[in-house]
Amino acid sequence: MGTGSSGFLRIYTDRFGAIPVARPSFEEQVNRATAAAAVGRDLAMAAGSAVREIELLQEYRTRLVEDVVTGRRDVRAEAEAMPDVDPDELDSVLVGTLADDDLDEDDGE
Repeated sequence: MGTGSSGFLRIYTDRFGAIPVARPSFEEQVNRATAAAAVGRDLAMAAGSAVREIELLQEYRTRLVEDVVTGRRDVRAEAEAMPDVDPDELDSVLVGTLADDDLDEDDGE
C-alpha cells in the first residue's frame, strides 16, 4: 500500500485480502440475521394488515357514497348531529388527500 501526493492511503485490488476486517463470530452473525429476519416478517405482516384495512375502508367509503347517492341511506339526521367544522381547518387536513384524488382522476381521462 502506498500514499499518493494527496497523502491518502491507496488500496490496490491485489492487496484487499491483506486488510484485516473485524467481524462477529459466525454464531453472532446467525443470531443477528435471525433477529433481522424476524423483525422483517413482523413488519411485513403489519404492512399487509394495514394495506388490507385501507382496502376495506375504501370499499366501505365507496359503498357508503353509493348508498347515499342512490337514496338507500338517509344521512340527514347524522349530518345534523355532526359538529361544525372550520372550512379552513378542513382544507389544511385534506390538502394531501385532495391532491392525490385529483391526480388519480386525471389519469383516466
